[in-house]
Amino acid sequence: MASPSYQYDVFVSHAVEDKISIANELADRLQKTGLKVWYSGNELIIGKSIEETINKGLAQSRFGIVILSPTYLSKDWTIREFYWLINQNKNTILPILHNITLKEIVDKYPFMADVYCIHSDKGMDYVVDAITTRIKGDTPEPKKRKLSHYLGVGMVALALSGTYPIYKQFQPARSSATPIETAIQNRIADFEKSVVKTSVDELTMAGATPSSTGKIDTLFTSYVNLKAHFRNEYEFFNGFTRVRFKKNVGPALRIEIDSLVPITHYKFNSPKVYLLDAPKGSASREVKYAFICPDAVTYSQKQVRYPDENTCLVTVAYDHYIRYIEVKLTFASNKEGTKKHQMAILGFLPEEEYVFHKTGDEWKLAEIK
Repeated sequence: MASPSYQYDVFVSHAVEDKISIANELADRLQKTGLKVWYSGNELIIGKSIEETINKGLAQSRFGIVILSPTYLSKDWTIREFYWLINQNKNTILPILHNITLKEIVDKYPFMADVYCIHSDKGMDYVVDAITTRIKGDTPEPKKRKLSHYLGVGMVALALSGTYPIYKQFQPARSSATPIETAIQNRIADFEKSVVKTSVDELTMAGATPSSTGKIDTLFTSYVNLKAHFRNEYEFFNGFTRVRFKKNVGPALRIEIDSLVPITHYKFNSPKVYLLDAPKGSASREVKYAFICPDAVTYSQKQVRYPDENTCLVTVAYDHYIRYIEVKLTFASNKEGTKKHQMAILGFLPEEEYVFHKTGDEWKLAEIK
């Protein structure tokens, strides 16, 4: 039944909690009509990657059934499937409302008010018949039919993915990037001024002076070669969120944290360097130094989405996103002591999501996450 370019006629997207109440029976009944159905209960294989198997099934399916329920809308994974299906031009979504009202869907996604969804409470016979009729194309199309009469979401799917202006009021925001660009540029400028510059000023006021990468490398090497117990501490700050511990900081920044050392210039190209060394004669030696990225932050907008008519989500990717690294080295006085390496990283995450809310006719930045 499936066309040559697809292995399956339909992919069943559902929450695990809805298997018994609807998904199991639906998949079984559709298969008995002759349709080739991708269903997790039949396709997942022990020892195989769940995510890889599901992604392959999505890509190989001509239609996507979405069983919209309270549990479906509350889960990250199902929503990811939902958006994946929406963003595929060659896939048509077949929405089923299960234990949820159209109003509840429309409250979350206003554009769904113009999409014809079928209700599971009409019975499995009705649901199966509607789906097979849509897929097999057995029903002749009337001359006049609104979008709301179609089972597939068509152009509404494009609206949800942020590529087609179903609502006229969306169009001005899409045709002008000024509010988005302004928000991103202000974010970068504010961070450089209020976080990075403040950190440099505090260090220099404490007595730090310009230094060289070679001198810092010599200091760091002597610290590494010191025989003593050691402790490492890592922290990342982007202006409003802190990430602590090596196991978290590295993945958050998508970088191998052990590669951030003086000999690699902390991954900066010709960085500015400051050093604050302990006064001679101190009982225990503490050294602070900072590496500052000289390159300007650059960015690109990876994705713009409109989950509803009053919300715009913009995913921004940065280059040169690590801006400032400050290290404090505490040297142990003897082998029984403890030496300590503390690293504070200031910058942006590789990608951040800007959340805009519409107030009147204006889009305003609500938060960054």
